[in-house]
Amino acid sequence: MKRHYYITPDDYARAEANGINKRTLERRVREFGWDIERAVNTPILSRNKLNESMVKLAEKNGVSRRLYARRIKELGWTEEQAASVPPMSRKEVGKENAKRATRFTDKQLQIMKKNGLKKVTVLNRVNRNGWTMEEAINTPTVQPHELGEWRKRKKRNRGFLNDGRKAQ
Repeated sequence: MKRHYYITPDDYARAEANGINKRTLERRVREFGWDIERAVNTPILSRNKLNESMVKLAEKNGVSRRLYARRIKELGWTEEQAASVPPMSRKEVGKENAKRATRFTDKQLQIMKKNGLKKVTVLNRVNRNGWTMEEAINTPTVQPHELGEWRKRKKRNRGFLNDGRKAQ
């Protein structure tokens, strides 16, 4: 028969021998509803500890503890690299992101300029609307005076396929 609430002094002693403190044992049993055997015998999950000497070096170099840990755990940096490379300023991060976001060749930029297109317009056409890069670059924007005619054509053709047949 499993016990679910009363913790004996012997249970506390066994838990302590397994590296589980009194508070953790009580929470496992009373708050989480574990049976006492499971609460006493299940080891505490340990987090990966950071090398404190490297953390001090990182903080000396302007790298926060959080950034140091992220560099190691998420980005796969070595401890030395994570501690010694200073963080980028917001301005540097912006420049780096802008470099990555710029996917246009000089020829494409010339075509875009000729057609009066901004980079954001072309990127939206490709990413949001599913256009090919060539379509997005070579199709000029619809001018305000052309917009009315475009809407009339769309309204007139509503319900019809491109070849004039009625849609079902």
